Amino acid sequence: HGVCSDGKAGTGQCECDEGYTGALCSECGAGFFGSNCRACPSCDWYGEGWACDDGRSGTGQCRCSGWLSEASSCNACAYKLEVETCKHPAGIGQSLTLTGSVSLSSYSDNMVWTHVIGLPHPHVYYTLTSTSFETESDYDFLYVYKTTIDGTSSLVQRYSGTAGPSLSRIDAATVTIVMETDYSLSPGSFTLAYTTQCAEGYFGSACQPCPGVLDTGYACSGYGVCSDGVTGTGVCSCDASWRGLSCDECAEGRFGASCASVCPGGQDIARQCSGHGDCEDGRQGDGRCTCDASYFGRACAGSCPGVGEEAGVCSGHGVCADGDMGSGECSCNQTWTGSMCDDCVFGYFGENCLSECPGYGSSLSSVIACSGHGSCDSGVGGSGVCSCDPHFGGVSCEKCYAQSGYFGPSCTACACGEHGQC
Repeated sequence: HGVCSDGKAGTGQCECDEGYTGALCSECGAGFFGSNCRACPSCDWYGEGWACDDGRSGTGQCRCSGWLSEASSCNACAYKLEVETCKHPAGIGQSLTLTGSVSLSSYSDNMVWTHVIGLPHPHVYYTLTSTSFETESDYDFLYVYKTTIDGTSSLVQRYSGTAGPSLSRIDAATVTIVMETDYSLSPGSFTLAYTTQCAEGYFGSACQPCPGVLDTGYACSGYGVCSDGVTGTGVCSCDASWRGLSCDECAEGRFGASCASVCPGGQDIARQCSGHGDCEDGRQGDGRCTCDASYFGRACAGSCPGVGEEAGVCSGHGVCADGDMGSGECSCNQTWTGSMCDDCVFGYFGENCLSECPGYGSSLSSVIACSGHGSCDSGVGGSGVCSCDPHFGGVSCEKCYAQSGYFGPSCTACACGEHGQC
């Protein structure tokens, strides 16, 4: 942006191009502004006291007496506006007070005062306190306050009178307050009081993120409410289906990716799996019940024969098919039978069903017991004594009594008639 005075006779100093100044020609000269040091527009027609906002960081707008004007509409300088402002730094949760004073010697259609308020933290916003404006004047008049925001904001509110609603979040934005009146204004004053607050989902004096914000982008993972704000604790109150510090786990008794399914028997731990098993809950769970011993069925609602009785399950003489896929039926030991395994199989007797009836073989049957010629008093309370068929006798009914007129292994009746002896 300039030419160096070099050579033997040179001074080494820069001769800057129009609009530039400084030892390195890196600054804008008077009447020039912006990154390219463009020429400022003329402010003469605005009247006395107007000057261009020049320099590298300048906007090129016309200013007067500390007020930043809108060059297309503001002629406040013609009426000798005087404004003083005072900014007090404030931390999060504390008040920031801006106090200004203004005087007019003549009527003005529009007065504009702009003040940029920086934010101390990326996750805070400003709100106006309940005593938004305080005014003093020798005349009765109505102020109409408008707020415009040159920056990022989800909501801008308009308010009027001496008190009104608060501003919403502004990220290092420019807030313009426009004051309109239908009367001449004598010297007066106003006070703006702002309070910094944590944005939603942030808490504490440093506006830390609530649990779940960093991982999911939502406070409490989107499944609860965080105690946020400057005085908040950052603790999540989870929805009914969720639990955990950041509400990212299923509540007891719920399962599935969205924790929408309830374990068999109910969510209450005392009712899950009918109170007789453990549910495979959680976001990775399938809701299947692992039943306690001697309980069966999908919800572990069935109990095996003999549960709670002194003799025990299957009377202590068998194994129950328990579990969520079980039938609840007893598989009895070798010499026991019955739905509860509480009786001896045919051919065995005694308290332990270990004694065999007379007339036995490698595998007892109704044919072999009592040699097939009688019935055995079997069972748990049985005596093991054979009651023989007619004409048979012996301990195991193995004999055929000849004197009765019968003979042979099958005790066949003799055919001698009246004239012989068998």
